[in-house]
Amino acid sequence: MRLAAWTALVVLVLDQITKLLALGHLAPGFPVPVVDGFFSLTLVMNPGLAFGMLSSTPTAWRWIVALLSIGALAVLAMVGVRLLPIGSVDGLVIGDTFVPEFLGRGLDRSPFPPAVRAGFRRFFDTFGRYDVDREVERLDNAPFADVLKDYPAEVRRFFDGPLVLSGAIATGDAVLAAQAAGADLAYIGTRFLATPEASVPERYKDEILKASANDIIYTDLFSGVHGNYLRHSVAAAGYDPENLPKSDPSKMNFGSEGGAEKKVWRDIWSAGQGVGQIDAVIPVAEVVAKLMAEYAAARSRLAL
Repeated sequence: MRLAAWTALVVLVLDQITKLLALGHLAPGFPVPVVDGFFSLTLVMNPGLAFGMLSSTPTAWRWIVALLSIGALAVLAMVGVRLLPIGSVDGLVIGDTFVPEFLGRGLDRSPFPPAVRAGFRRFFDTFGRYDVDREVERLDNAPFADVLKDYPAEVRRFFDGPLVLSGAIATGDAVLAAQAAGADLAYIGTRFLATPEASVPERYKDEILKASANDIIYTDLFSGVHGNYLRHSVAAAGYDPENLPKSDPSKMNFGSEGGAEKKVWRDIWSAGQGVGQIDAVIPVAEVVAKLMAEYAAARSRLAL
């Protein structure tokens, strides 16, 4: 917002300086050549508003129209500041309302209860003190069991809101394990790709049924963000899965890698480490029923 205000001020000053120079050095109606036969300057006195509008209207009425226009622009600017993410890269749409600067001052204007806002604030304050790059590297290189054991409890030290755990979760047993680790919910993705309802190519579903955890390639080459991809689709796109170069993080591209014709998610398919637990394409309703049965059986085995 400040940048926009300063830009408007500079433009206004330059406009007035240009106008004074024209009035002081040009005679009305006489062209002054700048490039002979190509470009010249001519001072023309505009009798109306912009582009000569209302030139035949009495001066008083033109002033009234000008003032009304300025008032309308001021109202639009006020509305824009409230609704648009001007000067804010961390706005958030909550319901039908845009909350600018949600990670800062906007949090107090969010529609959440005080306890939830306090939880968000503790999370933001603590997360701001993390060395994110080092933490991501630690988690990338840590065995999944270590992450499952420690990380939910670590998050609970500063966040008491809903905690969702994802990764290699494809059965009801894994959902129960996520809860045992301290999570409130389990997030499942790949399991629902192998369903008739999933709008992905049938070849994609077939590859999921044939794949195991060893067929997952973890790379940042295709979009600039690390992700898990099916080995066969990487090879089919013309890459060597065993010798993938690293991407340039400053050139994230979620369309095609390096301008190639092969596109991420259309030709190069993503899947999680739990892919080896999927052995059939079945409707979503059956997947959910199966998850519920497995979850109940796991609880029964543990006498819960």
